[in-house]
Amino acid sequence: MYQKIESEYDHYLSSKIKDIGITDFKKKLAKMIDTTTSNIYEIIKAGLITVRDYEYRKRIEFSATVVYNKRTKKSIENNAYD
Repeated sequence: MYQKIESEYDHYLSSKIKDIGITDFKKKLAKMIDTTTSNIYEIIKAGLITVRDYEYRKRIEFSATVVYNKRTKKSIENNAYD
């Protein structure tokens, strides 16, 4: 699921022509992977990273690995105290 979000979100960000707004895109993405829009917002927020290109310009991307590690670690920590 995270890799699908990464693929779709990064494609949306890099696209020159955006036929829908970011909110509508996130709603469409939520339906695509069968989850809530609020969950998409949380996942994307947790997975955003800043990357630099060869000319040291910053750009924001979504990383499936980062969000997976953050959310898995949070889940393990929460279960440890139950």
